[in-house]
Amino acid sequence: MRLRHIKQGDVFFEEDCGRTVLLEALETAREVDDAKTGRHGHECRARVLRGDTCMADKHGVLTLFECHNPHGYGLNLYLA
Repeated sequence: MRLRHIKQGDVFFEEDCGRTVLLEALETAREVDDAKTGRHGHECRARVLRGDTCMADKHGVLTLFECHNPHGYGLNLYLA
């Protein structure tokens, strides 16, 4: 599944390099189209429910970002 499909309250897994983290979406994914930074894609803030990620702040919250066209690299997301 793609980040653009995530809605507020969804509980999902994100898998990266053999590590799996259970997350809850704090907001519905929104489109980002920022010419100044070159960021074009979708982003969403989520809270870590289980697992460990170095990207989360001290409250266990992180922002996920996925480019519109990830060219073979994208987030590995699965609904829980």
